[in-house]
Amino acid sequence: MDREQTEEGEVLPEYDFGEGVRGKHARAYRQGHTVRVHHPDGTTTVVNEDPLPESHRAELDRRLAELEENPDSGSPWEEVRARLERAR
Repeated sequence: MDREQTEEGEVLPEYDFGEGVRGKHARAYRQGHTVRVHHPDGTTTVVNEDPLPESHRAELDRRLAELEENPDSGSPWEEVRARLERAR
């Protein structure tokens, strides 16, 4: 669907997190990550990102612990979307 075809207030499919899973990638992200850029000439650039700074790691750990203690404590996507629309 093109942006021009999207009706006012409709969420584009690539931004709809209705089927998302909270915390799915948090533990892996905490360990750091690698980005590989494959160039047209056949070469590859590899960028290793350092693990999170300690302050970010502590916040992520806090949020993960909260999620594990209260897995249903988050807001459903429909509620988040409604809040965002009201804030416009």
